[in-house]
Amino acid sequence: MTGTAPDRIPVTSSHAADAASRIVEIVPVAFVVVAEAAWISVIGGLLQEFAFREPVLDIPLIAVFVALGIVAARLLG
Repeated sequence: MTGTAPDRIPVTSSHAADAASRIVEIVPVAFVVVAEAAWISVIGGLLQEFAFREPVLDIPLIAVFVALGIVAARLLG
């Protein structure tokens, strides 16, 4: 061993810009998942209130189902 540092891939502005653009693309999808889960929860809560039952699924669990639906639509579509 010569004592030199291993070669590293330098982080350039294009790599940082690519990472930032990917994050910006994900943010609207996250908002859609939360909004979709919220309105499904409202409708489900209304229907369960008519049946005098406590809600079974809450918004975070419904959000998981919505996210799985988005992934399934993306992969199977």
